[in-house]
Amino acid sequence: MKAILRVDEPATGSHNMEVDEAMLRDAEHCPSLVLRVYRWAQPTLSLGHFQRETDIPRDVDWGRLDRVIRKTGGGAIVHDRELTYSLVIPHINHRKSQNPSEIPTSADSAPSFGVKGPSEMVYRAIHVGLVESLRDLGLNAELAEQCTCKVDGKAANQSFLCFERRSPVDIVIDGVKVVGSAQRRTQFGLLQHGSVLLRSSDHANHLAGILDFLEGLSPKDLGGSGLKSQATDDSIFERPGGLSEPLNWERWTNWLVKNLQSSLENAFSGYWRFG
Repeated sequence: MKAILRVDEPATGSHNMEVDEAMLRDAEHCPSLVLRVYRWAQPTLSLGHFQRETDIPRDVDWGRLDRVIRKTGGGAIVHDRELTYSLVIPHINHRKSQNPSEIPTSADSAPSFGVKGPSEMVYRAIHVGLVESLRDLGLNAELAEQCTCKVDGKAANQSFLCFERRSPVDIVIDGVKVVGSAQRRTQFGLLQHGSVLLRSSDHANHLAGILDFLEGLSPKDLGGSGLKSQATDDSIFERPGGLSEPLNWERWTNWLVKNLQSSLENAFSGYWRFG
């Protein structure tokens, strides 16, 4: 079955969330997996579905940014020098008469999701694929081993910001989180949001991105990683200061799209394919 890819131009926070919510609603009638990759027109703070605006700190720069609320859970994210993806997977064999809390049994030709649907499989498939790609760039990337998840119903050392939290499927470089995802399931499908930090934001400069780590690597360290062809211009390595601004958004977007597509096609064993 065909999977749908859309790469959108930068837009406001409200527009981005409206598009993602519409994609999830459309899953009732659309049997296709839909992957969307996009940016934000201005630095924006998105809150997880269960966070309250009254809890936003006012004594930090990111606390004063324009804000939106996501359909997915998790902590708040500063969307600035990063790429966001949204993924909608419709429930196989959905029937309107079905209890919304149940996920239907898949057909023989469709992937078998199990009791909780594709939730865990999708998290791991995407993050394992991105870890491998980041290692190919010469970075010490891995899935996080730390967890600030809820213990006995109470949050343990839970920060308001997503990238100050840890769960076992987050991606870290040298222990620093650079990729995080969150999900929301409805009776019609699954919505997953993911954020890939490319560079530290002026509004949250304590959070490092992929390029901040790449700047610590010399061209010799990068060797045959393919970074020049995948993510940056050759001339960057000839300038003092290394991998400097401006970001090559097109190439990093292509890098992310390629890896997401490959991970999803492998995870669903060819049931959904792009192109």
